[in-house]
Amino acid sequence: MPDPLDLVLATLFTAGCMLIHAFRRQAHDVSIVLVLLLIGLVNFGGALALSRIGLAIDPVLAAELVSYRPRHE
Repeated sequence: MPDPLDLVLATLFTAGCMLIHAFRRQAHDVSIVLVLLLIGLVNFGGALALSRIGLAIDPVLAAELVSYRPRHE
């Protein structure tokens, strides 16, 4: 019996291929969507890695970094 996760991933891959084939005349639009999807996956992967490692920024330090305004004299 195949793993259900493998079946879901194969189905998503096949659906993605079908969508790309269906919209092959609008290559520019497909490229934009794929780049946005890649950016989202990279951000999700980074957040997942940070959550597993346990690196978290101190809220006080984060507030200080955001509130810092350099003076131009």
